[in-house]
Amino acid sequence: MNNHVLLGSYVPVQSVLHHLDPRSKLLTCLIFVIDCFCVNNLITGVILALALLGAMMASHVSPAAYWEGIRAFLWVIIITVLCQLLFSSGGHVFWSAGPMAITTDGLVNSVYIIYRFVMTILAATVLTATTTAMQLSLALTWFLQPLKKLHCPIDQFSLMMAISLQFIPILSAEYHRILAAQISRGANFNGGGWRHLRQLMPLLVPLLVSTFNRASDLATAMEARGYVPGAPRTSYRRLNWQRSDTFAMLLVVMVTVLVVVVQTIG
Repeated sequence: MNNHVLLGSYVPVQSVLHHLDPRSKLLTCLIFVIDCFCVNNLITGVILALALLGAMMASHVSPAAYWEGIRAFLWVIIITVLCQLLFSSGGHVFWSAGPMAITTDGLVNSVYIIYRFVMTILAATVLTATTTAMQLSLALTWFLQPLKKLHCPIDQFSLMMAISLQFIPILSAEYHRILAAQISRGANFNGGGWRHLRQLMPLLVPLLVSTFNRASDLATAMEARGYVPGAPRTSYRRLNWQRSDTFAMLLVVMVTVLVVVVQTIG
């Protein structure tokens, strides 16, 4: 099992979630993320965490792979939490220095931010780990079909999303390859501050060059295959909604109703 799985990577294993219709997975993920942002007490947070844990186990993807997905956004989470912690007001003040202060409300809001960040990343990772980029593109195109009446470029937008999701793991693998090559040549990336930023240049420049080369090759391949933006297209792959998809939707609706009831009682 590959443990270096980031958001956007597909893991080709056999599981119940892999065989679900991408429309049901996309819709359940969206509903679940909305539920996570509506959490305001411990009980509902635990309910959603247990539901997500069940989905992660059903995906047959290793826990180390999910940790890799969280670690990729670790600094974003830390910076966001620190801003919320130090610049929130309300409640008892534990410490203050100028415009910064640590208060009860700041601590509570920081916990909620960490929870929502982690839950959203894990839910999105479950979705992308069990669904190929092409399947997500087909599902997104199906949901956005009504916008075609407004002359919106739905097919181009879906293709752009699919390519973006596929490029995330490719760029990650390319970054680690360049990093290993630079280290083998004696480069040291353990410095801090401005020195560390200067040390990143030997990584960023070849990564950008490689990205542009891949984009150029992809554009050439699409033109060679006769791709014309906006032209009517057919698809070899067909979406097939089954009873298992209906069951998955019922489960997420039941979890949502349970969360609403618990929060209303609370």
